[in-house]
Amino acid sequence: MSDTPDPTPADTAAAAGLPPVPEDIRQAARQAPEHWLAVIDPAWDGEEAPPVWAVRGQWRSDEAGEVVEWQENPEYRPSPESLGWPQPTDALDSAVQLSATGYGPAEAVSTALAQASLAVHTTADGLPVTAAAPDGTPVVAVYSSASYLQVAGRFAYQVLPLPELAALLPEGHELYVNPTAGVAMRIEDSVLRAALEILRREPDQGPEELPEELPEELPEELPTEGETRARPEGATPATLPEPLAPIPRVRVTSDGPPSDVRP
Repeated sequence: MSDTPDPTPADTAAAAGLPPVPEDIRQAARQAPEHWLAVIDPAWDGEEAPPVWAVRGQWRSDEAGEVVEWQENPEYRPSPESLGWPQPTDALDSAVQLSATGYGPAEAVSTALAQASLAVHTTADGLPVTAAAPDGTPVVAVYSSASYLQVAGRFAYQVLPLPELAALLPEGHELYVNPTAGVAMRIEDSVLRAALEILRREPDQGPEELPEELPEELPEELPTEGETRARPEGATPATLPEPLAPIPRVRVTSDGPPSDVRP
């Protein structure tokens, strides 16, 4: 009798050259032999088939219901949730996160920007403090959340509606939204003008409230840093971080390779 232990599922997957197979995938494969199992980003909650960019990849089960193949989807876009970004603090923060990952349109940033009251650090003369983005672009940092403002330090600031802030923006500078958030965004002139046009057409929209007084305690965890740039056509950053954890949602797609998810 051999004392060699039976191979574990992880051993079998490693021997087949597969990445670690989650247990829920193994269970789905046993119930659906000879199928492809699409792993869907948790941000996609529609009942219909997800778009190709919302599918992380696909596993294949053989006739015995064992997982025998994994295909990564090169067109996959990780959502803010799968990237492990902090929950957005407000509508503008949410629109920035969704636009940065391709899960929301750039136009939503203009809409949220029009409704936001933005905090801006000011000089002793009451003018916005200017800075440079990581690529050297002249910017004025603004904050849609008191928590993001607090992380930047306890400096003098004003809370202004967008039209007043735009009037104070130095020539050649862009707004730089929430540089201390999970992802920051530079607001190009076209996006800013679109937001101001929304306010011109719908002046009753009104800004959201941002507290004038900040809490005394700093957050226990600071968000990770990132940056993207708002574009009118809604492009995504060139490179996104790898997801921080396996994505559990599974869809049995077909008895052959899904035609809209390319290996």
